[in-house]
Amino acid sequence: MAICAAHTVGVPLDKLATILPEFKGVRRRLEVRAEARGITLVDDFGHHPSALRESIAALRAKYPGRRLWALFEPRSNTTRRGVFQNELAQSLSAADGVYITEIARKDQIDPQMRLDPKKISDDIRKAGRESFYLPGPDEILKDILPRLKSGDVVAVFTNGSFGGLVEKLADALTK
Repeated sequence: MAICAAHTVGVPLDKLATILPEFKGVRRRLEVRAEARGITLVDDFGHHPSALRESIAALRAKYPGRRLWALFEPRSNTTRRGVFQNELAQSLSAADGVYITEIARKDQIDPQMRLDPKKISDDIRKAGRESFYLPGPDEILKDILPRLKSGDVVAVFTNGSFGGLVEKLADALTK
């Protein structure tokens, strides 16, 4: 699509052919942030069930046969509410293993309206996948590191910073 748009505004195809290999893609959309010890770390802005489902499917296609971990922070105004409770569990169940943390700023949402991340984790386990509910990014980091093996793909899904989890994972993997 980008090639068509550029060509339409006058960029010659031979020029596009030389610069296309340098295109790194869109930041925080399945962005590979580290590759170390045979483990690939991916950062993604995904926070809606459909975005999670499609991103996980894309990762499965790009890295066939590799174990896929999805680390999810319910941070957006929508995902902090229970409206997508079942859809989030279904979308995340497409990964081999899932970590989910407590919702961000939960005190700002009526308890009856809140997403229940522990239930999501339980539902994912019932679907036959590994799933862990932990309170925050530091607990996730400590728990996942010994589980990781060469060949794993770790995708961090958040529309925020997830407490610096991507950077902390990248540092730990490259040490």
